[in-house]
Amino acid sequence: MRSEDTVRNSSEKVEVIIGAARAGKTRRILELYADRLKKSGASSAVLLVPSHRQVRELKRLLLTEYSLPSLVGARILTLPDVSDAILRENHQSLRPISPMARHLLLRHIVRGLHEGRKLVHFAPLSGYPGFLRAVLELLSELKRGAVEPEQLEQVSQEGEFREKRTQELSAIYTAYQNSLNELNLFDAEGRFWWARNLMEHGQCKPFEQIGLLLVDGFSDWTPTQWNVLRHLVDRCDEAVFTLTLENPENSQRADLFLPTGRTLERLRATFGGAVQTDYIHPDWLQDQHLERLAHYLFVPMVFDVLTSAPEPGQIPGREDSEESLPIEIITAPGKSREVEAIARRVKELLLNGVPPDSIGVVFRHLEEYGGIASETFRALGVPIHVERGPTLLEQPVVAALFGLLRVPARDYRRTDVLQFFNSSYADVSEITPEGLTLSGLDWATREAAITRGADRWVHGLRELIRNPRSTRGQRDANGENLPTKSEALQNAARLSLEFFTNLRTLFDAIPTTARLSDYLDSLSGLSHFLTVAETEDLSRSSVAMAYSLRAREEAGAWQMLWDSVSELRQLTARCSEMNSAVDMRGFSDLLRELLADVRLPASARAEGRVKVMDVFQSRDSSFNHLFIGGLQEKEFPRIVRESPFFSDAERQRLNALGVNLTERLPRQREEAFLFYQAVTRARHRLYLSHPSSDSSGREVIPSYYLQMVDQCFRGVTIHHREEKSSQVVRSLTDVCSQREMEENVFFELSRPRDRLRDGAAALRDAYNLLAGGQSDRVKRIYRGVEAQTRRYARGAFDEFDGMLRDNRAVRESLQQAFPRDSLFSAGQLGLYGSCPFRYFAERLIRAEPMDEPTELVEPRQRGIVYHRILQRFLQRHAGPVTAESLPAAREMLTRLVDDCFASAAEDIRTPGKALWNIEKNLCHEVMERFLQHEVTLTEKGHVPLNEYLEVAYGGAAAVPPLAVTHDGETVWIAGRIDRIDKVGGEGFAVYDYKTGTAPGAQCVVEGTDLQLPIYAMAASSLLFDGCEDCVGWAYYSVKTPVRLASAVPSKKHAVSELLDVARTHIVNDVRQIRQGCFQVHPKGDVCNRCGLKPLCRVESWRIRDKTEPRLTHRRKESGNDG
Repeated sequence: MRSEDTVRNSSEKVEVIIGAARAGKTRRILELYADRLKKSGASSAVLLVPSHRQVRELKRLLLTEYSLPSLVGARILTLPDVSDAILRENHQSLRPISPMARHLLLRHIVRGLHEGRKLVHFAPLSGYPGFLRAVLELLSELKRGAVEPEQLEQVSQEGEFREKRTQELSAIYTAYQNSLNELNLFDAEGRFWWARNLMEHGQCKPFEQIGLLLVDGFSDWTPTQWNVLRHLVDRCDEAVFTLTLENPENSQRADLFLPTGRTLERLRATFGGAVQTDYIHPDWLQDQHLERLAHYLFVPMVFDVLTSAPEPGQIPGREDSEESLPIEIITAPGKSREVEAIARRVKELLLNGVPPDSIGVVFRHLEEYGGIASETFRALGVPIHVERGPTLLEQPVVAALFGLLRVPARDYRRTDVLQFFNSSYADVSEITPEGLTLSGLDWATREAAITRGADRWVHGLRELIRNPRSTRGQRDANGENLPTKSEALQNAARLSLEFFTNLRTLFDAIPTTARLSDYLDSLSGLSHFLTVAETEDLSRSSVAMAYSLRAREEAGAWQMLWDSVSELRQLTARCSEMNSAVDMRGFSDLLRELLADVRLPASARAEGRVKVMDVFQSRDSSFNHLFIGGLQEKEFPRIVRESPFFSDAERQRLNALGVNLTERLPRQREEAFLFYQAVTRARHRLYLSHPSSDSSGREVIPSYYLQMVDQCFRGVTIHHREEKSSQVVRSLTDVCSQREMEENVFFELSRPRDRLRDGAAALRDAYNLLAGGQSDRVKRIYRGVEAQTRRYARGAFDEFDGMLRDNRAVRESLQQAFPRDSLFSAGQLGLYGSCPFRYFAERLIRAEPMDEPTELVEPRQRGIVYHRILQRFLQRHAGPVTAESLPAAREMLTRLVDDCFASAAEDIRTPGKALWNIEKNLCHEVMERFLQHEVTLTEKGHVPLNEYLEVAYGGAAAVPPLAVTHDGETVWIAGRIDRIDKVGGEGFAVYDYKTGTAPGAQCVVEGTDLQLPIYAMAASSLLFDGCEDCVGWAYYSVKTPVRLASAVPSKKHAVSELLDVARTHIVNDVRQIRQGCFQVHPKGDVCNRCGLKPLCRVESWRIRDKTEPRLTHRRKESGNDG
């Protein structure tokens, strides 16, 4: 066979039709094709185009505009179609390998080389999916460049490339290609290799003889594609190519058309004098301004060009008026708002009668914009067709399967089990006992403190069944948590244990470690517990139709998943070495990695929809109204970076050695050509958009292409439409969906009547329109808006902030709940003082934060055990701890720590054994420091009063409650004092053990912590009959370091003063409670430790507006007193 640079015989003819974008090249090709089919039949001509989308479009045009009766047997193909046909017709037993199987194959090769110690340079990266993807891209590039493995191997054995990097890449490439050959597989690039080889040996069926070969819409070909194309030209009587290229003799934009210019030179170099060029002058058909843009975009010194007279037959004169300029620039904060602005403009066009098929939306790429566009356009009711299908992993039904795999792979995490149980795709009826609900499973596992681990599930739920204590919802007379028996909790635990036992049995059938093929086989069994929506028997309502479309998409994703699994099964069966052993988590991660790049095909329902596509897909289309989005720097133009394996300088040297690798950085210039092709797709109007900020609010730089567009219209201002970041709620004239109308109506209802944007009449009509079909829902929303409006209004707290005193029924209920002889506790009063609304939420309506169980020791568990240890130690130890009694005290305390931790493991829910032992060892260290501190207190004259350890008063205790009187009102308080010490001959001090952070003494003044003053009053009046004075109090901090925290008296506070302050707070707080004052008014940093913030939505500025005069706090903020 002849080489690539052989010149054709003079009798052969190669014609190249060149012209600017939309000059009529495709029309010329269709005319030639239609004429040949009419004269000689469908088999006499072959028309090659870049994509199947263009195949469909050209077939439509041939049938509708060129009067062809049918296209049966017509050969309108893509280059991959040509290669596949050659392989098929010449009886090659080769099959294509999917990207997923290709990834698995390369993963196996790299792992084998690594385990065989043949990877040194890339050894640290060999296990990362990103490395595999980069290698796959390099292999594709090598094969596109027609580089044989032997060529790269030869280069790696000599000269500057004789080093580990190139040698290891060569070893990977050789092993990869050998594996494909052994398995009779070919990849996307390899199909052209095989087709080329067959054609070089004369096996060219079904293209032995071609009358007319037409090639349209290409700008370049890879070397392997070119080899196939060259052989087709050899076997045709006439070949016609089209190239988007200005007349080379009169072009001012040679750099812009560099890709197609190189292709023209390639054709001339290959076919020599047989190549004839035919330049088509632009035939400006639609808008003169868009044609001006197409002609002058990226022209150097464009200002000088525009001031000169246009050449005859090129561009008509323009009207210098903004109204006549059919170009608009849209700016919006962030990509989501940008796409929303485009969707709004599209909907305006649709409402004005513009057909959806005549509107196109183009982005540089659809990786991110595709998903945003799908969600946004559908939310606004705009029918769209995205030319890029979603990934398989994005489908909810596939995510549900991985959710099921996560359960055993991550050792039965509680959140994983609950998520799968609650999935709409999960069918767990066979393993779920009757009566078990999600809330019951959640409740039982929370109370059992289950985080993960099969043994923890079983042990925790069995313990809960045996002793169903619940600290939620019931309290004693003091308002404190009270452990109670709960039949409902016991039943929930029993059902949960039965469900988990069944679930575990399901996964026990799957070995912990197995071969990849075994895990793939097990998926069919697990899939029994997943359900895919059915599409039959649905009515034709819009909701049902939407559901049906979604169901079909899910069914397609489900089928593609099992097709992928079947392909993996076949690959592991044919190559046993790939069938390696993995554990369940490794299998789940591997399957996710392999499916990451598997995409569903784009929907076939494209007619009657707005087209959303990337810039490459738009090259064979044109639209009356075209939107080009994402015009920001680094996006469009996209930044081109060098290869991670070979720099451009190295690629130049590799090319000289016969390894054809294209330089990367020069491709940056091709971005301008892509933009040129995109803007020339507009026939009537062009919209250019860009985000003004990124997702974090930082300003982004618009693409300089926008400046190039602006320069083409000197003296004419292009209309800009800017979306403000503050423009969150649309006016009634701008709403595009029911959701937006609801947002407008209810936002306007929250505003003063004199500030309505659309007027009271329009607001009333909109409200009535919404209420017409769903009045109950609208009324509920209205009540919510009214509550929010009152909450955020300036002025005093009212019933929407927790002030219930004006409600007679509430006041009577509170008086019944808190009669004059009712008992309060120090904890209750401190809670009310720190936040009245939190007191209301926790104590009255029994709201509880839904905290997740933790594997760590909870503060409450630690506090219970520490209190037991210290109480028993002081009860058993005779007298204070001295230096002499320290050894005996240490021995006693050591035994108590061991005994209390052992007993606590039986009667309170503790974490796993290992963590509990760690906590016990830490406790030993803390107790050693406690003994040292006790010796210090003894030397200062402190003596613990053993008869008053953990002494209770009020309620069921032998000691009566404490009566606190102020301003003629009496409050009764119950509680328990941890410890009282005799301090020399001065009096007594009270202590409360703390294993966490102790409140400061200032908290007594603020009323947020009254515990120690109340203990002091109770000890003085109830235990010592007023004969002993309290000389101080403190929190005994039992942690590292052990110390007395927040001790009183201090430099700022005296005991008597704080006792008076505490009495005032106690009586005032109880009075406020009985009156129903539960305003959202937290003090200090209590919100940081509150799990009920979603209830109150506290905001400091809102509280400031309620509690301070507006002018006063504004002056404080500005620092201006004038």
